Amino acid sequence: MVYCNVPLSGLCIILIPLNFYSIKKCGKLVEQSSKAYREGFSEYEGFLLHSLTNWKEVKVNNLEKTLERQFDSKWVHLSKLYTKTEIVKFFNTLIVSFQQLVLIQAGVYVAGGVLLVQGRISISSLLIFVNYYAILLSQINRFSDSVIALKEQKNSVDRVMDALAVKQDKEVEKVEFKQKGLEIEYVDFHYPGSSQRILHNVNLKILENMLVVITGASGCGKSTLFKLIAGINKPDNGRILIHGVDISSISHEQLMSQVSIIMQDVYFFPLTIRENLLIAKPDATDEELWAVCGEANIEQMIRELPEKMETVLSENAANLSGGQRQRLAIARALLQKTSILLFDEISSALDSDNEKAIVKLLKELAREHIVVCISHKELFKEQASCLFTIKE
Repeated sequence: MVYCNVPLSGLCIILIPLNFYSIKKCGKLVEQSSKAYREGFSEYEGFLLHSLTNWKEVKVNNLEKTLERQFDSKWVHLSKLYTKTEIVKFFNTLIVSFQQLVLIQAGVYVAGGVLLVQGRISISSLLIFVNYYAILLSQINRFSDSVIALKEQKNSVDRVMDALAVKQDKEVEKVEFKQKGLEIEYVDFHYPGSSQRILHNVNLKILENMLVVITGASGCGKSTLFKLIAGINKPDNGRILIHGVDISSISHEQLMSQVSIIMQDVYFFPLTIRENLLIAKPDATDEELWAVCGEANIEQMIRELPEKMETVLSENAANLSGGQRQRLAIARALLQKTSILLFDEISSALDSDNEKAIVKLLKELAREHIVVCISHKELFKEQASCLFTIKE
């Protein structure tokens, strides 16, 4: 373009920033409208899920008409938010096209015509220039579409990153843990947006070599307590001490070097057994992998497999039994070499034989770890060093 005509190229360079200015403004509007739509959709989805989950209560209490009106209201609101987002995207396309086809191209054609009349550019050079300029504008248009698409998805990405991120209020120094124990002192907690307290004045002191079983009615806050210990949530009042150190005074990395959580529904990737274990410690040696599998009483089963550690697990390890999945999850947690192991209802889907095996394994682990388990099973309660009940 510059080779064809310098003054005409200068005019293009001056006009092009108009495109980027409109992209910036429209992108901000798209981001705002998309955020409102995402929030509205989450509310609608939650309402729908809640209604379908509790369909028996809806039937018994004759709430069909009421829920139908609420559904219509939320659907209309969600439709308006979606329409607003699409209108903003449409106007962005309209504005960019208007600038390119009317303001910028018209300006170039007028200026090119003047230069052509003055004899400062030939007709062939002008046609070549217009062709190259059209290519440039098409690339700008593609860039505009990409920016708008990214702005539209930004809120979804931000929500994921917020969920994954663990924020630190301040820089903290690395501490040295000397004594062994887990203490929960006068802890209160309620979830944001709710006035109901999930936990109130919870006190618990757990020493080394103890198997503690936590019980309580459904919804009383057992799993919430685990989230507080792991630093996922922060208590409203009170404090939690890991080996004598308040967890609010240490980094999340330091905290997770001491605490492992094995959830009820353990997830495994469709990768090899080795790769699933290495998620916990990427630089672990073969000796370390077999050692933790031995501790979790799953070493023999793996060695009997044709591919051993290289056996590929199916989706969520469906080619393993429930007990084998739990033991593999325990092996993965042991690989982190943490001193505190938290088990959330790990025996809920196991038969009696596997349940007995898991209880035996937990008692063995309690010899060298602090083991805390959420369970309603009588077998766990009977074998516990300490039984702690959370009251509603």
